[in-house]
Amino acid sequence: MKNLIFFYPTIYNDGLKKTFELYTKYLKKNFKIIIITNTSNNKVLKSISPEVKVINVNNVFLSKIKFINEIICLTKAFKFFEENSIIFSLDKHFYLLMLKFLGFKFKLILRIPNPIYNPFSLAETKFINKKIFTKNPGSVLGLLDLKFLKYSDKVIVYSKNHYRFLKKNYNLNNIEFIRNYFPKYNGKKKTKKKYNIFFVGRLVESKDPIFFLVNSLKLIKHINISIHIIGDGILFKKLIKISKNFKRKVKFYGFVNDPFKKYNKRMDLLCLTSKYDGTPNVLGEAVSYKIPCLAPRGVGCVNEILNNGKFGNLYKPGNSLNFKNMLSTSIKNYQDAIEKSKKAYKNLEKHSEKNTLKKLSRLLENF
Repeated sequence: MKNLIFFYPTIYNDGLKKTFELYTKYLKKNFKIIIITNTSNNKVLKSISPEVKVINVNNVFLSKIKFINEIICLTKAFKFFEENSIIFSLDKHFYLLMLKFLGFKFKLILRIPNPIYNPFSLAETKFINKKIFTKNPGSVLGLLDLKFLKYSDKVIVYSKNHYRFLKKNYNLNNIEFIRNYFPKYNGKKKTKKKYNIFFVGRLVESKDPIFFLVNSLKLIKHINISIHIIGDGILFKKLIKISKNFKRKVKFYGFVNDPFKKYNKRMDLLCLTSKYDGTPNVLGEAVSYKIPCLAPRGVGCVNEILNNGKFGNLYKPGNSLNFKNMLSTSIKNYQDAIEKSKKAYKNLEKHSEKNTLKKLSRLLENF
C-alpha cells in the first residue's frame, strides 16, 4: 500500500479543512495516509480519522512565523521522498516546488485551494493583486508559485476557468481538473412569515461579513428576517459592535463543525459575500441541502454552481444597493428561490463521488 503524505503546515477552520477531511475519509481504504502539520488545535486533531498518522510539530511559536513553519514541516517530509510515497500538498507549495526545481527526486501532487489571478473573472480582478508569495489558503496564488507549478508532477485545480487560464498562460501539461465533492443530503423549504438568513465562513476581510451584516440590517424594517452568522475570525469583535443595537435580530454562533449538518433546517437563505474566493465550499454545501442561495456574480465558481442566476440569485459584487435588492427579492419571492435551489441540487451531479473522489483516487493509484 502506498504512503500518501498530506503536506498541510497550517490548518484553518475553512473549506480546505473540510476538503482534507473528505479526502482522508475516502482515500484511507487504498492508501496509508500521513499528515504533516503544525497545530495546537485539539478540535482539528480530533476531527482527523484515527486511521491517519499525524506528524505534528506542535509548536505555537513556529506556527506564527509562516516561512519557518513551512520549512520545519518540510524537514519532516524528507524521509518520505521515496518510491512508495506520494507527497500531496494542500497548501504552502513553494518550497516543495523549489526542491523539485533543484533536482530532488520525489513524487509531488499539488491541489490548489487558492483563488488564482484570473482575468476571466472581472468581478474578482479589482480585489486581486499580483503577489509574489502565497499568504494562506484564502489568498490569491503568488506569482512565484505560478511560475514553478510546472515542476510538480501533477497540479489539481477545481475550476474550469483556472484550468483554461493555467493552460493558456503557463503552458502547463501536468494539470488535472477535479471538482470539489458535494454529497447530496436533500432538504425541504417552504414559504413562511419570518426567514432566517445565514452567513457561514471565516470572519475575515476576503469573506466580507461586514458587508453582509451592515446591508442585511438595513432591510430589517422592510422584510421579516433574522440574521445568523456562523464562523470565527479577526472581524468578530467589529461585527458584535455593529450589531449591538439589534441583539434580538442577530445571532452569532462562533465556529461550528459541519454547520450545514447541524443547522440546515433553520437556514432559509445562505448569503455569500466574498470579495474573491475559491469554489466556495459553503455554496456547494448549501446547495446539497436545497438551501436557496444569494451570491456575488463572477466570484470563484459561483456562476457555475448557480448557473448564472438560474439556480440561485446573484448580485453585483460589492454593490450594496444591488445586494439589498436581491436579498429582498429572494425573500419576497421565496417560492421562486426554492425552485431555483431544486435545480441547483440536481446540477450537483457534476460534483458527485464518481466525478470527484473516485477520479482523484484513480489518479493517485496510477501515479
